Amino acid sequence: MKTEPTQLQKPNLTIHRIFETLSVVAFILLSIYFGYQLTLLFLDYFIVHSYLAWAIPLVVLLSWLGADFLSGLVHFLGDSVGSENTPIFGPAFIFPFRDHHVDPKGITRHDFIETNGNNCLVSLPILVYYVFFWESAGAFSYLLASFWFFLLLGDFCHQSNS
Repeated sequence: MKTEPTQLQKPNLTIHRIFETLSVVAFILLSIYFGYQLTLLFLDYFIVHSYLAWAIPLVVLLSWLGADFLSGLVHFLGDSVGSENTPIFGPAFIFPFRDHHVDPKGITRHDFIETNGNNCLVSLPILVYYVFFWESAGAFSYLLASFWFFLLLGDFCHQSNS
């Protein structure tokens, strides 16, 4: 019978810390620019087609629910799949999920980068797509982009380890 360790050994992740820091900075900058793009599109499109304005609160609500579901799913997978010894992903991504069960108050001692870095890192591909490659093709395209914007913002704001 295997017993749970009383404390997990925190890996030395200097390179990962650099990636986390860059990810947080990139996430914040890209989110601001993406929000700016969406605001301009809203002013151009939805002011003219005001009958679609009802969809924005619905998108915000669905994004909030989606962020809650997604963070719960990631939390479940982090707790139940792989191990802390899995190359690359173990120390950087799985360790933080397992560590909070051993030391629940440990999260309160983490700095901003350690708390938010991994989430920003995995969110960057969506932001990069919408900032650099996406072109709005009407109301549905705008609403889908808004859904992702508010989902990423919601996940960033109410993640389980913040």
